[in-house]
Amino acid sequence: MTWSLDLMDMDILAMLMGLDRALAAAILLTSFSLLAYVLTHNILSSDGRAFAALIAFVAIVYGGDVAVHNAASSADAAFWLRFQWLGIAFVPAAYLHLSHALLRTVNSRSPGGRYAVIGAYMLGVGFLALTIATDLVVWDGVYTAAAAHLRAGPLFWLFAVYFAGTTVLGAVNIGTARERAITRATRRRLTYL
Repeated sequence: MTWSLDLMDMDILAMLMGLDRALAAAILLTSFSLLAYVLTHNILSSDGRAFAALIAFVAIVYGGDVAVHNAASSADAAFWLRFQWLGIAFVPAAYLHLSHALLRTVNSRSPGGRYAVIGAYMLGVGFLALTIATDLVVWDGVYTAAAAHLRAGPLFWLFAVYFAGTTVLGAVNIGTARERAITRATRRRLTYL
């Protein structure tokens, strides 16, 4: 009886791993397609440039995820796990950047304005440098077929605070932009965001 449960558990694990790979590939393709569209149609818009930055960093994260799934060795997986941090470190800053651009579109200002956005990008550079050069943010990866990942380092909590703070501020900015939007269609689109 336990043998059949083990086989069933392995089947479920294999199914979940396949679903994870398919989802990561779908997100990568969708984000790359959106990025290509925005770069060819809306690059002159500040909203378009901010959205392109966010989508580019998301594409980097999921591109690394797809590469980790296909890594031939633990050394390859370690490289791609660190590579993902090129996107992970900047996604919060790009989200804040997008929210700031959306507020400017509805003739409003965000708390801290562009200085908050610049500061968020600078913090992203700092976290990326710490991730690449040290083991203070993340370290010692776990390389299994089921889930390769890096472990949290002693300063990971600081990154978590940065991530949460910029995400909350970005959400507040988007909420404010939604409240100040004039048309119902704009409010609906900002609600989706």
